[in-house]
Amino acid sequence: MLAAHALGYGSCWHGCDGNAKVKQILGLKDEIKAGVLISLGKPDEKHAVNDSAGPDGLKVSMAADGTVHLGKLARKHAIVATV
Repeated sequence: MLAAHALGYGSCWHGCDGNAKVKQILGLKDEIKAGVLISLGKPDEKHAVNDSAGPDGLKVSMAADGTVHLGKLARKHAIVATV
């Protein structure tokens, strides 16, 4: 997804674990287990990533000019684990 973004593509991660309809549409054999579907394409709108400390927090919203605003979780809220 990072490589797609670097090339100017948008992507979206979809969990589809055990979804028979997804397997049917994609023509996957029974022995293949589909866990994740990633859609790729050229974005149709502009977007901006905002600090979650703003007035809308993590809420996704669209401005009057069509820009989609995405809230990001601040680093201080991330939990890092080492094994």
